Amino acid sequence: MPLVTAGVVVLDCAEPEKLAVFYKGLLEAEETDTSANLVEIRAADGLRLAFRRDANATPPSWPRPENSLQAHLDFLVE
Repeated sequence: MPLVTAGVVVLDCAEPEKLAVFYKGLLEAEETDTSANLVEIRAADGLRLAFRRDANATPPSWPRPENSLQAHLDFLVE
């Protein structure tokens, strides 16, 4: 049976550069790929996140139901 591992988690957002800066600081990550519409980072533990520009992206509105179908990331802090 083949082993499946996650490659990269891609999050759509209005400003990928700003979101990448936040997560780079949080995860002590390095930028691995950049284009006009995408920034990818890799943390020391190998976690890869990419932030893709979406001109129609709307911020989450939790706990309101509109725009609530968005990603949720949990990080363990030791």
